[in-house]
Amino acid sequence: MMKSSVLGLLVFCACAVQAAERWTLGKPSVWTRQGTFDAVLTNSPYRVTHTGTGDWCLNGFPKIKVAPWESYTIEAEVRGSGSISFSVVTYDEKNAVQLWSYGSSKVDLTDRWRKVAVRLFIPAHTTWIMPRLMGVGSATVEIRDFALSQASASCAVQSGSVTLGKAQFFYDTTGFQMKVGAYATAKDATWGVVAVQTNDASGVAFTLVSANDGQQYGAHFHWEKEELCVSFSGQGELAKTITFPPALETKSGERLVVPENEGMSYPVDDPKMPIHSLHLYGGHGLCMSFFGVMRDADGAGWMMLVESPDDARMMIERAADKTLRATTGWEAQCKVFGYPRKARYVFFEKGGHVAMCKRYRAYQVARGNVKTFSEKVKERPAIDMLIGAANIWYMGGGDKVQIVREMQALGMERILWSGNGSPSELTQMNSMTNVLTSRYDIYSDVMDPANFPLIKGVHSDWTTDAFPHDITWDNGDGKMRRAWGVETKAGTGMVYCVSLCDRQALPYARKRVSEELKSKPFKCRFIDTATACSWQECYNPAHPMTRSISKEYRVKLLNVMSGEMGLVCGSETGHDAVVPVCDFFEGMLSIGNYRVPDSGRKTAVIWDDVPEKVEKFQVGEAYRLPLWELVYHDCVVAQWYWGDYNNKLPKIWRKRDLFNALYGTPPMYMFVQKAWQTQKEQFAASYKVTTPVARLTGYSEMVDHQILKADRTVQRTLFANGVHVTVNFGSAPFTTADGLTIPAQDVVIKTR
Repeated sequence: MMKSSVLGLLVFCACAVQAAERWTLGKPSVWTRQGTFDAVLTNSPYRVTHTGTGDWCLNGFPKIKVAPWESYTIEAEVRGSGSISFSVVTYDEKNAVQLWSYGSSKVDLTDRWRKVAVRLFIPAHTTWIMPRLMGVGSATVEIRDFALSQASASCAVQSGSVTLGKAQFFYDTTGFQMKVGAYATAKDATWGVVAVQTNDASGVAFTLVSANDGQQYGAHFHWEKEELCVSFSGQGELAKTITFPPALETKSGERLVVPENEGMSYPVDDPKMPIHSLHLYGGHGLCMSFFGVMRDADGAGWMMLVESPDDARMMIERAADKTLRATTGWEAQCKVFGYPRKARYVFFEKGGHVAMCKRYRAYQVARGNVKTFSEKVKERPAIDMLIGAANIWYMGGGDKVQIVREMQALGMERILWSGNGSPSELTQMNSMTNVLTSRYDIYSDVMDPANFPLIKGVHSDWTTDAFPHDITWDNGDGKMRRAWGVETKAGTGMVYCVSLCDRQALPYARKRVSEELKSKPFKCRFIDTATACSWQECYNPAHPMTRSISKEYRVKLLNVMSGEMGLVCGSETGHDAVVPVCDFFEGMLSIGNYRVPDSGRKTAVIWDDVPEKVEKFQVGEAYRLPLWELVYHDCVVAQWYWGDYNNKLPKIWRKRDLFNALYGTPPMYMFVQKAWQTQKEQFAASYKVTTPVARLTGYSEMVDHQILKADRTVQRTLFANGVHVTVNFGSAPFTTADGLTIPAQDVVIKTR
């Protein structure tokens, strides 16, 4: 019987290691797209200095005839500054270019000579290759012994097929393909099968060779009830992201469902859709570990539930017919493959994005990661003040307590006061009903104190005592990880902070917060970047860290606030790894790629004009989905970003309010004293649209989200306590099938 332990084994294919033939640079030449170069190409070592921002390359090899699954190695010795990559241009039998940088492998240069060897296999349908060295931007490189060698035999790639329940697998020298019911991948020429083991009880195990890097990997498929599970394993170094399984093909009329912050959906057949791969390890990627495809007509589709997300990406690509498709990409854990990676396909005949979210919630419930407000409020009663509270970032002077009194007098009863305050102001606010006092804090950015005289301002919350011993290293040679940039006094650019290692942050947090609470009675604390920055690796030998360890310590940092100090706790952007210990996320409603430029720095600047990407996507009902709310509405409060709040762009203020009402989330406002005095009535009117649903449903699961009109301008959400909210984003009144009429740009709230 085949056992799961076979997953960790690599069966080496019959590839000879002796070099059969060798090619070197014949007539070296340099090409640049935009920029200038200075080159010495007469004798080895060759030297190229490139300036500019564009891409460039060193050519000079002959075009070499090849056959699929032949093995080649690019070798060289290099030194210099900047970074370069080695790859080959691939051509078909008609000499047409297939790929300009196949097998690309990046090398960071130093002033010491470094030997580089890049192995690759020739993919299907490739007849010719031409090696080259490539770069982007400024670099200086010296290179010697640049050569391409061919192994004496090709790899013994097998041909055949395997059926496993509803799944079929096909493989030959042209690649690997999978079919599951109505869904199929294209033939992926990256992968060749060199060994297969099958067992009806255990599933099927493939040993695969990657044409991209010449390495071998294990892939095991099995069924758990109606879900197809895959485990993917490897050994040794991993230089680049490995994409497996191949992406399932998509069709017109389907949408890609992406839990990017609150949630997005993209028509797969729109060639103008912006595409980018997204990591799963921290904010500004996927905030939940799944993605999928659904059919608009009936909600049929599938989701990929990623069970080992800490070193994973959602890889989004365009097929030959220009449709979008996606699958998992696996990244190195501290430069090696490390542990087996796991994911599962879940298939649906109906339900679409709601079915995906409910399956994911069940998965997280089983893992103990769903802790509701009903549970949290028993431990920290101040949680109740958060539910339905408008987040107020007051950036001005004057009497802060008086402003809070004015807000409540205008009907803005529930307030999360994020604008800090003196001990006296905080004490007075704490004595008011439904005012939750909070302040900003951060445990990621550290500035070298030697730079203090150069920069415009020294941040009072930098953990300066951590420099340099507790700083994250990017690699083993002591290079510190760059973080937030601060403008120089001279206006000559930025001076950058470095990153505090997550493993070292907790003592600094405990000391600062415990000492401050003795004089400033905050009830809440917002920890910037903790769930906005990706989980980080650290190569400092004093405190080494994988991304998984980084995640563990981010959870512990937020638990210092909520579990140890008993505070209501918030963080930036958001990620579901911290749901049990965090209570609100600033930025979950604001999709990072669609905010106004420089929103993180010029937070208080009001925009009169609405950029196209903001109007189309940030407040675009045709694309947005409440994926986060369908999973975690009753666990964590989602808010807009502090550089992308309700009143940031007055022309779309109303639309933001409608999204708050539909999703059952409270608003965020940022203003100075003058703005409050001139717009207080508008703030109060906005509050009365946004907060009722947030308060009514804060303790309730969102159970459904419906699209009631084909153009997606009319949508409805339903909550477990019977509340349902219908919003008309359109420009004309609309009457629903159940007889409810909603005015244009308005909302109707119904309770049981």
